[in-house]
Amino acid sequence: MPDYIRALVVVIVLAAFTFAFLSHPAKKIIEPKDFRRWTSLWFLVTLAAFLAGNVWVYTAVTTVIVLAMQRREPLRPGFYFLLLLAVPQVLQPIPGFGIINYFFYLTHDRLLALLILLPAFVSVMTSTRGDRRRWLAADRILLLYLILMVILTLRGTSITDALRSGLMLFLGMILPYFVFSRSLVSRDDIQRVMLSYLLPALALAVIGTFEMVKNWHLYSSVAADLGNISKIAYLSRAGTLRAVATSVGPIAFGYSMMIGLGFVLAFSKNYLDKQQRLMAFAVIITGLIASLSRGPWVGAAALGLVFLATGRGRARTAARFGLVLALALAIVSQTAM
Repeated sequence: MPDYIRALVVVIVLAAFTFAFLSHPAKKIIEPKDFRRWTSLWFLVTLAAFLAGNVWVYTAVTTVIVLAMQRREPLRPGFYFLLLLAVPQVLQPIPGFGIINYFFYLTHDRLLALLILLPAFVSVMTSTRGDRRRWLAADRILLLYLILMVILTLRGTSITDALRSGLMLFLGMILPYFVFSRSLVSRDDIQRVMLSYLLPALALAVIGTFEMVKNWHLYSSVAADLGNISKIAYLSRAGTLRAVATSVGPIAFGYSMMIGLGFVLAFSKNYLDKQQRLMAFAVIITGLIASLSRGPWVGAAALGLVFLATGRGRARTAARFGLVLALALAIVSQTAM
């Protein structure tokens, strides 16, 4: 059996068990049919990535899947988050013509931005609702930052490179900012979007833990097939493989787990019973550890400290946590980890 088929089987099995565990608590936030659609969509895109064998075949299949399914998902930020971590962020240049060698490098997140966020951006910016069309100070500052970055890029490169950099910033920063800030108008919207990120994040936490234990990057063949880069590098620390799953590296994977930890904290009290809470924390923290990246660990510790400091009995609880945290960081700093 080819390695990529074996890897696909492992990914599907691990994700299926994770989604089955999350099915009951998730249905407290979204309808059962929405949960089934979300998980089916994630599996379809994952199958496309593993089986396409070519970036253009994958792009075409994913485009068809997204366009066919996005009409059923009214909240586009949630749709975007659901698929953001499904495929490695490989690079593939879109060829140009004439004096333009290539237009820009296509990645999975940029493909999703073009398919999901760009139509949503046009919709919210042309909406008749005054609160969506109203420009805020933060909007102007962000656009000025984009213009400044393009101008600064012009100092050391050509106009086409500067415009290309501006396009990348627009797809990666401007689009998410405007769509998220205009689309999320209620507590339910925010919870739905958080859940759309947490579902795949917990699945990838299990996958990342498997990678560390078995010394095997499951998405390595996908990264090699879908982009002009080599297989995902096998980076280790203290003789242990650092997990990456679909991220560009262990540090990025660690930060994705850190964000997931914040969402688990947000959902733990009202939507998870004691057993589910312990399992969710165990899964996401194990995934965080599997990254073997100190930056995300420090970020997760700071996140936990802020969470405790803003809850009930916050002063005493935060002080205790801070002491334990300081001791743990002192011990870790003296190890090869």
